[in-house]
Amino acid sequence: MSNVIMTGNPEGKILRKLSRVAKLVLGVGALVGGTLAGAQEVQRGLHYFAVENVATQRIEQRGEAGANGIAFDSLILAPNTEYRVWILQAATLDIGSVTFTTPRSGQRFNVPEIVIGSPGLGDSDGDELSDDGERIIGSDLRRADTDGDGIPDGTEVRQGLNPLGERIARTGIIGSVDTPGESRDVDAFNDLVVVADSQAGVMLFNIFNGMQPMITGQVGTPGTTESLSLAGDLVAVADGEQGLAIVDISDPPAAAILHQIAIGGAARSVVLDGVFAFVGAQDGNIVAIDAVSGLELDRLKLLSRPVEDLRMFGEFLYALQENKLYVLRFLEGRFEEVADVDSPGGRNNDVGRMRLFVGGDIAYTVHRRGYNTIDVSDPSSPQLISSTTTPQFGWKQIVLNGSGRGLAAVSPNQAFDGPHHISLYDVTDPEQTDEFIAEFETPGVARAVVIYNGIGYVADNQSGLHVLNYLAFDTEGNAPSIDLELPSGATEIEEGSQFLVRANVSDDVQVRNVEFYVNDRLITTDGNFPFEVRLPAGRRSSESQVRVVGRASDTGGNATFSVPLTINLLPDNTAPRVVRMRPGAGDIVGTVNGLTIFFSEAIALATVNERSVQLFESGSDELLGTEDDRQVSGGVFSQNPTGNVVTLRFEDRLPQGRYQLMVADTVTDQAGNSLEEGTAVAFLVLGQADSDRDGIPDAAEADLGLDPFDPDTDDDGVPDGLEDGDNDGIETSLELFLGFNPALDDSDSDGILDGGEDGDFDGLADAAEARAGTNLNEVDSDRDGFDDNLEVLSGTNPLSAESVPPVQISSPSVAFHNLIEGGQALPVGTAFSPPVHFNNETGTPFDRRTILSRPVHFRNNL
Repeated sequence: MSNVIMTGNPEGKILRKLSRVAKLVLGVGALVGGTLAGAQEVQRGLHYFAVENVATQRIEQRGEAGANGIAFDSLILAPNTEYRVWILQAATLDIGSVTFTTPRSGQRFNVPEIVIGSPGLGDSDGDELSDDGERIIGSDLRRADTDGDGIPDGTEVRQGLNPLGERIARTGIIGSVDTPGESRDVDAFNDLVVVADSQAGVMLFNIFNGMQPMITGQVGTPGTTESLSLAGDLVAVADGEQGLAIVDISDPPAAAILHQIAIGGAARSVVLDGVFAFVGAQDGNIVAIDAVSGLELDRLKLLSRPVEDLRMFGEFLYALQENKLYVLRFLEGRFEEVADVDSPGGRNNDVGRMRLFVGGDIAYTVHRRGYNTIDVSDPSSPQLISSTTTPQFGWKQIVLNGSGRGLAAVSPNQAFDGPHHISLYDVTDPEQTDEFIAEFETPGVARAVVIYNGIGYVADNQSGLHVLNYLAFDTEGNAPSIDLELPSGATEIEEGSQFLVRANVSDDVQVRNVEFYVNDRLITTDGNFPFEVRLPAGRRSSESQVRVVGRASDTGGNATFSVPLTINLLPDNTAPRVVRMRPGAGDIVGTVNGLTIFFSEAIALATVNERSVQLFESGSDELLGTEDDRQVSGGVFSQNPTGNVVTLRFEDRLPQGRYQLMVADTVTDQAGNSLEEGTAVAFLVLGQADSDRDGIPDAAEADLGLDPFDPDTDDDGVPDGLEDGDNDGIETSLELFLGFNPALDDSDSDGILDGGEDGDFDGLADAAEARAGTNLNEVDSDRDGFDDNLEVLSGTNPLSAESVPPVQISSPSVAFHNLIEGGQALPVGTAFSPPVHFNNETGTPFDRRTILSRPVHFRNNL
C-alpha cells in the first residue's frame, strides 16, 4: 500500500485571527479551519502539533511544527482516512485545529490553513495548560506537574521545556548516530543495541536513556557482517564468506571475537538463543554452533538456495527460504524437520535478504512486494493465512510490538535510488496485511529495524543508526493486561531444570516490557516482543513450588502484575544420561579441536574432569582399549548456560588417528545423581583442514573436483564425504583415511575393489574393520580366539576378550580343510570350547592365543 503525503506549503500555514476576531472564534467555537472575515497573520515561534485519527480518537503522531509558520515540513498519513490536526502555540498556550479526509493512495495533499485562538474551556489539573493542550503535548491532564520537577506543565510549555521530563512526546526520529560502515542489520537487548556495519564489523551502543545512542564499542570481523543476533553477553554474527563470529560483549568497551567459525559456505542469516547459534548459509545449510565453545553440533541441508532468515519462537526454530517457510526443532544436539509451508512471493536482490518475524503464533514472512502471515499455533501444521501484494517493490522487513502495530522497512522502489523509510502498519488482523498508518522518513536507506522497550531502532545503511518513536506517548492511563503460559503445558518440573514462560499481553497503546519474577525475585526484563524467557526452577531444598509472576508496563508508565503461575517442583531422582556425543560413533572428521557431550539434564561441572571424561588416541597397534593407548590431556572443560552440554576443547587440533571419548559414570547431575551408565564413542580424524566439515580435506576436494566450501557439492542430500564416487563400496572419507584413491575403484590394481580389500585375510574387509574399530592387520583384534569377522557377524564386541560369540556348528556336517593335509569330518552338533586353531602345514592344534598367518578354509562335506 502507498500513502498520502502532507506537505508544508503556503496553504498549510499557521494563522492567528487578530484579537477582535478571536473573540468571535471563542463565541462561535465552530469555525475551526474555516475562513473568517478580518485580518490574519502567519505565526512564528515554537508550536507543537498532534495528529488524531478521528475514527479511533487516538493521537497517532506528535512533534514540533515546522519553521516560519508552516505546520509540517512533511507528514505522511494513511489514505481515505479522516484526521484532525491540532496546533498548540507554546508562548500563549493557544490552540487551533483542522479536520480533513485524506484522498486515495499515492496522492499529495495540502493541509488546510490552521487558525489558532483561545484554548477554550477545560483545565482539569489547573496547570494553565488546557485539557486539549495536554493531549497535544502528551502530558498528564490529571497531574499539574507531569514530570514532578516542581514546575507546572503550562509554565514548562511556555518556557520551551518538556513537561514530560525524560519521557518522549514527539514521534519520528529522536536520536541518530553515524557509523563508519553501511548499517545492514540491528538488534537490541538489555539496554544495548548492536549494528551489523558491513566492513566495519559490529557496532555497540548504549541506549539506556532511550534517545541518543552512545557508542560503547566496535569489533572488527574478518568478513562482511550481514546480520546479527544478540542474547545475553554474546552476539552471533553472520560474517559472509568468513562464516560465523561469536562476539563477547560482557564488557562492551573491551568487546572481542570469542570464536570465528568456518561453516563451509557464506553465512547469510543467524539467530542466537543464548545457548546455541543457528547460522543460515548461502547454499541452503543451517548449522548449529555451541555458542560457548564455538563447536559445530549439527547441520541440516534445505533446498539449495539461501537461508534468508532465522527466528526462534517457543521450542521451535523457523527458517525462511524464497517461497518456503520451515519449522525445525533442535533437540539433544540434532536438527529435526517438523514441517514446511509455502510462503509466496519472490525475493528482491536489490535490497538485501528476505526477513522473518514470529510472535503471537503468527509468522510474518517478507517478500519483495509485501509480507505473508502464516498460522504457526500448531507448529506441525503451519497454515498460510494471507498473502497480499502491495504497490511497493522495496519491502525488506517487518517487526511487531505485540500491541497491534508493525514497523516495516519498505520503499516503493526495488533499488536504493529512492525513498527507503520506515512505515507503521496496523497488524491486529492477520488477514489484512496492507493496513498502512503512517510513514517516518529516514535520511538514508532503512534496511532493518528492531523494537525494544517500545522504541524503534533503524539500521539506515550509510546514515548509521536512528532512534524512532513511532507511537504517540500514552496519556490514557490504562494499564496493560497480562497472563502467563508454559508453552510445554507442564505443571510439574524437576528441580534444577529450566522452563520456558511466555507472557501474553495487550494494551490500548503498547506494552513497553515485561518483568519476570520467580518466587518474588526479579530474574529478567524482556523488552522485545514476543515476551518469552527461560527461567531457572531452583533447588527443592529451598522451595517445593515455583511461583512465577509477570509485570507488564506500557509506554505511559502504567503497569499490571499477572496472576501467579504455580509449578510443582519435583525432586531430582533421575539419573542423567549421555544422549549424544560430537564427533559421534564412527564419524570421520577432517580437523577437530573440541568435543561435545549432550546430557539429558544439567550436569555438575565439578564432577567433569580428566578422570571422568577422557579422550584416548590409539597407540602403535591402532586399536582402542589396549595398553598402548595414549590419553590426550590438556583440554579445557566448559558448560553451556543450561548446564546440559559440556565441551572439551584443546588448543591444538587433533592429529590424524583413531580416537575414543569415554564418559565415566562418576559424572553426576546437580542433585548428585550419578550417570546412568558410562559410555564411549570411537571416531577417526584425518588431521587436515576441512572447511565445509564433510569429512574430506580441502586439498583432496580440489583434486576430486568437489567444492571445499560446500559439504554437498551435487546437492543430492548426501554429504561429499559419504558419497562413493568410484562405486567401490567404500565412502570417500573412509577411503582417504585408509589411503585408497577415492577416484579409483581398485587403487592397487590387484583385481579387488577397494571396498573388498582385506589386508589381514580375516574375512572382514578393511573398510568394515575401520568402521568397527578393529585392527586392519590382526585377524583377532581382541585375541579371544574368535576372528573379527565372526564377532561382527555374531554381534559381539571384537575389541573385548570378555565378549565372545556362542559358536556352535550345526547341520549340515562341516569338515575343516587345510591347504595341504585335506579335511576331517566332524559329527553334527560338535561345539568348540575353547576354539581350536589349525596350522595349515601340520593340522595340529595350537594354543588358543595363536593367530594364523594364512586363512583357514572351511569346506562343507555335502
